[in-house]
Order: sequence, then C-alpha cells, then structure tokens
Amino acid sequence: MARVRGRYVMHITPGEAIEGRQEWLEECGYPMWPHAFLRLDGDLDAFVQNLRSEYIHMIYGDLTDDLLAVCDLLDVEPIVT
Repeated sequence: MARVRGRYVMHITPGEAIEGRQEWLEECGYPMWPHAFLRLDGDLDAFVQNLRSEYIHMIYGDLTDDLLAVCDLLDVEPIVT
C-alpha cells in the first residue's frame, strides 16, 4: 500500500520465492539481513517502476483475486505488474 497523488494504491505482483545462493547475499552488501529472492511472474521493469518503498510485503499463495476484491471494497487503485 502506498499513496500516489493523494490516493491509495496497492502494488500487486504474483511470483514465487526461490532459494538464493550465498554469493547473492554477499553481492548485495548486507549478508546478515533477512532476504528473499523472488522470481516474478510479471514484467520486472514495471515492478521496479511501481515500487513505492524499499520494503515489500510477501504472502504465501496467489491471492491476486482476493487483493483485487479488497481494493474494490476500499476504493484503492490496484497496480498489477
């Protein structure tokens, strides 16, 4: 959830968590912080363009339809990438 020009938006991106390698953690510069490596179903460039924070929230399972229903109920603009 974020705000764009005064309106709430929800950025929704289906994908899956994958097992990372130790060298990936070392390359990022913060090998001790919690990390998750993702394979996104959508367009990576569109995902990055729509990030509104350095943090993301992940959930298990594909709840895209449920999240879209919540957006409709709360008058929140969904951004699906």
